[in-house]
Amino acid sequence: AFIVVIATFVCVVELVMPMRLTAEPLRDDPFRMFPTYGTATFAENASVRLAAAAGGENLDFFAEVPIVTYPSQQLPAMEDRRAMLDFLGAKETAAVGDVVRRFEQIPRHRVLLALGWLAKVGLIEIET
Repeated sequence: AFIVVIATFVCVVELVMPMRLTAEPLRDDPFRMFPTYGTATFAENASVRLAAAAGGENLDFFAEVPIVTYPSQQLPAMEDRRAMLDFLGAKETAAVGDVVRRFEQIPRHRVLLALGWLAKVGLIEIET
């Protein structure tokens, strides 16, 4: 049975690889389509600050917009995101690491995801 699975996998790979390597003239280059999309990661010492558009009403608005709510199951609770904005509002700037340490009760990856989400919706700015 193991040999059959391997043979089947090899057949699938042989079928799929040529399709993946051929050019698709109707599909545009994503690097040309989305040149302004961020491609860098932010480090612990990256600087974070509130954006001019930051505010509780804007957070509530973006929490309801379907195109940016898809990661809501992975994001910290709304009150935690609001607390992050309050924390940043009390400072001129903070390091990403400061935010992670301040919200140590939330898993680190969720705090980082929340920072990315808040930056995506324009409520904070992150300088790498």
